Amino acid sequence: MSRPGGSPARSARVAVVGGGVLGRSVAWQLGRRGVRDVVLLEARELAHTEGSSHGAGRVWRATYTDPLFLELCLAGRPDWAALERESGGRLLAPSEVVLFGHRDGPWRSFTETVLASGLDAAVLSPAEATAALPWLRVLPEDGVLVDGTGAVIHAARTLRALLDQAVKHGVQVEPGRPVRALAQEPSGSWRLDTPQGPLEAERVVLAAGPWTARLVPALAPHLSVLEQTAVLMPEVPALPVWAWLGELEDPEVRGDFYYGLENGPERAHKVARHDLQGPARDPDGPRPEPDPADVLRFWRWRMRPAPGAFRTERCRYTATLTEDLVLTELPEGSGCFVGAGLSGHGFKFGPLLGRILADLVLDEAVDVAPFTASRARFGVPSSGAP
Repeated sequence: MSRPGGSPARSARVAVVGGGVLGRSVAWQLGRRGVRDVVLLEARELAHTEGSSHGAGRVWRATYTDPLFLELCLAGRPDWAALERESGGRLLAPSEVVLFGHRDGPWRSFTETVLASGLDAAVLSPAEATAALPWLRVLPEDGVLVDGTGAVIHAARTLRALLDQAVKHGVQVEPGRPVRALAQEPSGSWRLDTPQGPLEAERVVLAAGPWTARLVPALAPHLSVLEQTAVLMPEVPALPVWAWLGELEDPEVRGDFYYGLENGPERAHKVARHDLQGPARDPDGPRPEPDPADVLRFWRWRMRPAPGAFRTERCRYTATLTEDLVLTELPEGSGCFVGAGLSGHGFKFGPLLGRILADLVLDEAVDVAPFTASRARFGVPSSGAP
């Protein structure tokens, strides 16, 4: 393979496409195993805000109604601990997680799964919750669960740590190098066409977030790019992580999942609606202005004190219909691997997913029981091949 003028295309053992939390996690996990000639390609500058990984804070919680995700959270704790050790800094700040909502609604299934798992969690009566959680407007029909195992992820610090450690282990990082096209050569290697010239790689990992379907068009029916608005309130006192699990038909508020957290070291309380109902967007098209109305309406209904000053922040989900994650080789045996569809809840899994993808890339057995036991849930139809 040659560039115009006759010079050979640059080559790598593994090319990772996408510099968000997943791409950086894969690069870090490959680098720390001593894999050489790993290149991380990011289409924009490393600190851009057009995707899903920017911002100061994310939630780590094992409070899921689906045991698969609860087990994945717990399986990933050693990877978080390893990243903290290597980077020399704390990335997870312990926090209780307060889940509340109508006791006969979705809250019940969340609570049953969490209590059955043996997590350090307890259910409070409305009277107990009113006394213990003065910031929450507790309704008589509410169920309230307090989980003592959660944390706030210092997201920006995590992204820096992943990148720094990947570079320390020899990964070459190339921002401002978008991949325009991807094709497999007769030799089995992959050609990545970029404005700076082609790159040939033995293996490819696609972790391009909202732009994944541009490189794998057959994934387009399975992935939707959805805009999200978060509201940051600097005047709200420090609160634990919380989430409201409501009903879509609730007359008081639009949506059925709101959440809040201390936004990393910013000390502003971040509140958002987990929204999988909006229209799918073109990731390169115009973006709507952030609209805080729903979040503020919810806050005034269920929370204390009044919101006061606030600012907005926006991000994107790349969501699947089921909120399952896509983590597979496309097609099987091709050497092209996809990590996509994190659906707004994938940041907490980043270091673990990086380990799983590194295992797949290196043809090693994946030692993550919830993944291996439910591997079909991480795949897509075989027509999803590039």
